[in-house]
Amino acid sequence: WAMRGTAFTRREPGFVDNVQTGEDDVNEIEAEGGRLSALWRPVEDFSLKLSALAQESTANGASVVEPGLGELKQSFMDDTGVYERRTQAYSAHIAAKLGAVDFVSMTGYSVDRFLSSLDLTQVFGGFAQLFFNSPNSLYTIDQEIQKLSQEIRFSAPIGERFEWLLGGFYTDETINTHQEITAV
Repeated sequence: WAMRGTAFTRREPGFVDNVQTGEDDVNEIEAEGGRLSALWRPVEDFSLKLSALAQESTANGASVVEPGLGELKQSFMDDTGVYERRTQAYSAHIAAKLGAVDFVSMTGYSVDRFLSSLDLTQVFGGFAQLFFNSPNSLYTIDQEIQKLSQEIRFSAPIGERFEWLLGGFYTDETINTHQEITAV
């Protein structure tokens, strides 16, 4: 059997300034995560590989600029500029030789969660003022994607130049999204 693990952390420097707060580089991103995998091969004709991956990214601002404010500038109301993403992915891979037939099974499951809020006053502020007597507009998105997939294959050679292959694939995906544009 074998096992491998990796971990990382990274910081991407920001380049967008918030003109309301005076804060520089608000779109700096911090990310951390890791991957763990294990392989078990008790005999030559069978192997099982399991993997898990997790990553989390956060930022205080988006890489979105507002042309009316000047180069690489944006403005934020309070509670905007949030960016969070959490990703998890798991997989299992089985390979076996059943006589002359090769068997492969691959199973995967993942969850991707995303949360963000942006100040869209530049775009929707006029509508917010006209209809709700409020000068500001806020956009929020909260989304989660879950995905399960399964693939199974059987194959064997037919002579020296050909082989037959029979398999199937299944996937089930669920996306829950809540998006909102509000006058603040």
